[in-house]
Amino acid sequence: MQLLDYLSRAELETRWARVRREMDTDSLIVVQTADLFYLTGTTQVGLLWFPKEGEPLLAVRKSYQRAKTESPLQKIVQMRSYSELSSLIPAPGATIGLELDVLPVSMYRQISRNFPDSQLVDGAMAIRRARAVKTLYDIDCIRQAAHQLDVMYADVLTSLHEGMMEYELCARIEYVMRMAGHQGLVRVRRFNMDMFYGAVSFGDTAAYPHAFDGPVGVRGRYTAIPAMGGVRKLQRGEPVVIDVVGGYAGYIADGTRVFSIGELSSELRDAHQYVLELNGWIEGDWGLSANNRRARFYKLTADGRKHLHQESARYRQVTGAVARIMGFA
Repeated sequence: MQLLDYLSRAELETRWARVRREMDTDSLIVVQTADLFYLTGTTQVGLLWFPKEGEPLLAVRKSYQRAKTESPLQKIVQMRSYSELSSLIPAPGATIGLELDVLPVSMYRQISRNFPDSQLVDGAMAIRRARAVKTLYDIDCIRQAAHQLDVMYADVLTSLHEGMMEYELCARIEYVMRMAGHQGLVRVRRFNMDMFYGAVSFGDTAAYPHAFDGPVGVRGRYTAIPAMGGVRKLQRGEPVVIDVVGGYAGYIADGTRVFSIGELSSELRDAHQYVLELNGWIEGDWGLSANNRRARFYKLTADGRKHLHQESARYRQVTGAVARIMGFA
């Protein structure tokens, strides 16, 4: 696959069928960039009217010419303003699904004004559930993104050195991954969640408090943009945590590795071993939550219940002794 290969009509029709199986509305109006690409093969500015049956309509503000080149849709039209929606889509259906998890209020109001006789509801999960099941095309792109990580982590083994600053390693990582085909941008769906390639942290920086919805802490170089790496210098015997994503043709692959120059301290090794033991005390399975969304549920294993019983007994023993000393028993 080449970087500028376009999505085929067959690939899009497979995706359309998956989304339609998940839909409980007459149509969807799609504006979020990743969703647009998933259903049209282009990221040009505009919106997609996606009916339960029949050919979708892509209305493009910019660039119409590029959308015509990239997308195999049969119905692609120019749109100067959202006020044209009612004429472009004369029969949207009784219920229209919108991406209410990401749609700006101003755009919601524009759509509402154009279709006063239709009920606007949340249709995001139909697309998200369909996107969660990957096609062979999706899987191939993800493999390409993961290959970038393999190339980069192999390079870290030879480029890491004492005295290196976090941002120096970040620059090296960016260079190597771009040369390996990284797309240069990482999209996230969550509002206000900015992300570059990921996190690179030396020592206790990985535990530094942060607002990002991820496990690895970063300081960054500026409080306004606390991302990627800061000015901390690498010392011998401290962990180097690299948690970044490869990116290929709109798809990403996440990978985390920990490096060090010299051995880590016995305290860190003991803590790591304890975490490995904890992983054996719980197990998880996928299921549906109370609001009918896919979620992962965890429970104790037999070994976990054994440890819980031991720790509970120890806790009761200690609290009982304290109560006797304090005269409460």
